[in-house]
Amino acid sequence: HFFDDVEDKRAFVEAIKNTPQDKMTTNMRVVKRSPEQLEAGAEKAVREYIMDKVVKGQHVRPEFVELGAKQPLEVARAKHLHNSSYHAIESGKFDEKLAQLVNRAKGAAKPAAAAGAKA
Repeated sequence: HFFDDVEDKRAFVEAIKNTPQDKMTTNMRVVKRSPEQLEAGAEKAVREYIMDKVVKGQHVRPEFVELGAKQPLEVARAKHLHNSSYHAIESGKFDEKLAQLVNRAKGAAKPAAAAGAKA
């Protein structure tokens, strides 16, 4: 669980400890079964993630893409599928905006190419 501040975490821990079993939500029951995770909270998970990705370098290396070698929409879609920081809704919005920009750039390039051919 991730909390905005320490007080939220303490309140959640107390609620778990003081709520009778028959009144607990499913989420509360799962958390109560793993008290070491409840007490450790997100701090340990965050530290481990940072150590793995930043310090140990266990991340996807950036790759250089030749201009025109791949379609920008395909590259963006592949990166979204590989990176969980974007949720489906945000990925969709990003892809839509990128498609608009690419189409606009392609549209602007055609008249310029035609003008260059006439000259």
